[in-house]
Amino acid sequence: MSDGYEIELNYRPTKNWNILANYSKVSATHENVDPVSVQFIGAMTKFMNGPGGQIREWFNGDTGMLVGQWNSSIVAPYAVLMNELGHEAPEVSPWRLNLVSTYTFDHGALKGVKFGGAFREEGGRILGYHFNSKIKNSISSDPNFSDVVLLTLGGLDVNQPFRGKNDTHFDAWVGYSRKVSSKIVWNIQLNIQDVGEKDRLITSKINPDGSIALARIAQGMGFRLENSFDF
Repeated sequence: MSDGYEIELNYRPTKNWNILANYSKVSATHENVDPVSVQFIGAMTKFMNGPGGQIREWFNGDTGMLVGQWNSSIVAPYAVLMNELGHEAPEVSPWRLNLVSTYTFDHGALKGVKFGGAFREEGGRILGYHFNSKIKNSISSDPNFSDVVLLTLGGLDVNQPFRGKNDTHFDAWVGYSRKVSSKIVWNIQLNIQDVGEKDRLITSKINPDGSIALARIAQGMGFRLENSFDF
């Protein structure tokens, strides 16, 4: 479930100078999990923690059984999902702010020239949770999960999240426009994205011990030249 609000302000200190400010706030939470999924996970967990889960996962010499794979790969993350109900959803930025400004010259030697810049920032997302050995998972009281030992030994604590840093960027541009005929206007503009940044890795998931579990590639500063005719 997601709700929030957005505010946008436009201001012109002079006829050639435009300033735009935009702010949005989002409250996103995990809510009701459909009953069919709850029943299915419960039934399969009861089955896997019985004779069904005693089947070896790979071959006769492997001591690993399906019950271990099911409990660690399915039940454990499912328990985290159920604990998250009513809490802030991970990987969703709670707020965003944009500031954009452009100035255009309409007379003199610089007539037709425009330049501007933008500031973009997003609030840090939840990237993972601390492990808490004393936490009681919300599904521990469900009879379908009563035989799953790992649920009584603790789990990921949704009240102790790892939150990423705010994502901040600056952009800039310079352009030129002029009439080439009574009905045709020529526009050319150079855009610089993510000013001063370099290609890098940004953490997108964090393990319970605080180490990086997954990172994404962030592109550094880039240039784009646009050329168009309006008619």
